[in-house]
Amino acid sequence: AGTFAAIGPVAATMFPPCEPSRRVSVIHVHGLDDRVLPFEGGRGVHPGFDWPPVEDAIAFWRRRDGCRPPTTRTVGEATISASRCARGTAVKLITVGGQGHTWPDEPIDSSAAVWRFFESHPRPG
Repeated sequence: AGTFAAIGPVAATMFPPCEPSRRVSVIHVHGLDDRVLPFEGGRGVHPGFDWPPVEDAIAFWRRRDGCRPPTTRTVGEATISASRCARGTAVKLITVGGQGHTWPDEPIDSSAAVWRFFESHPRPG
């Protein structure tokens, strides 16, 4: 949090404990058919390791950043859930149906979405 204004995990999740010293904007992109790191959490294709659910990570950041309830919209097979948060931060989750453990480029261009998010969320004061 002392270095980054925003983070943009793709096909990832968060491992507690995480105690950032300040608010951090988050954009997270995840394929709903990811079997390496399942969106809902669990073992995926790596036996013996249980991944935390992505929703838990998003809920953590929304609490930490003092977010309002999210607004949701759909673009093709993608669902975008965005929350405005305290001090100009934001938390956005983009899920993409039909996508596995990939960097989605349709119907959402993940690279462009993450870059736009980073540009619009400088480090808060």
